[in-house]
Amino acid sequence: MTTKSDTEVFIEAQNLVKELENELKHARASWSVFTAGNGLVPDRRKELHRMLNVTYEALTFEHVIRASATMTVLSICRLTDPPKGDRLTLQRLKGLLGPNVEVFAAHGAGWFASHAERSLSDAEMVRRETPLLVSKISTLLKSQELARVRKLRDEALAHRLGISTLRPSYNDIGFLFDAAHQAVSKASLLVLGVSWDPSDFIELGEQHAHDFWDRFEEGMRLKYGSIADSE
Repeated sequence: MTTKSDTEVFIEAQNLVKELENELKHARASWSVFTAGNGLVPDRRKELHRMLNVTYEALTFEHVIRASATMTVLSICRLTDPPKGDRLTLQRLKGLLGPNVEVFAAHGAGWFASHAERSLSDAEMVRRETPLLVSKISTLLKSQELARVRKLRDEALAHRLGISTLRPSYNDIGFLFDAAHQAVSKASLLVLGVSWDPSDFIELGEQHAHDFWDRFEEGMRLKYGSIADSE
């Protein structure tokens, strides 16, 4: 096996973190479309669902909802796949970070190289936080929540098998998103030197999803308002 240079390790980690960010954004967007349309917020989509019950658009609506849920599950599984071949996964990131703490600490020291105290502080932060991140990724990968989601992917999405395990719950998905957001945002800081708050991204995605369903509901009202009102 060829040993990678420190530069190769760092460049691979940089590119990997960016790919994980994108995958997580797609997963979160799909989940937001699902939750906003499915009415998980009490009474938020009550009127829309009432109109769907008396019109033909229910079939298309159900297709969008199911596709959004499916893409969420597939994205979570891609994020957490074993690092076989060229798969870009959290487990591959864990393998890069664990043995190479000093590589990333050295790059952290260069974020503000002209400020000696800040440079030392950043390097120490990377040394301290990297093992914690590796541990968090391990906890996520070993979780029962993830096992249930991956089992659903294997039995019902990647293949058509008899489902022999419990379906994942909304809480399972919520747990996995929280853990993945925390891991990827921390990796962005430690590897790229970029800090972002997961809650800001989540709120923006949810707002966009609600805006989409608001427009959909308005269109339903314009087309079927009189029919729906008569029910």
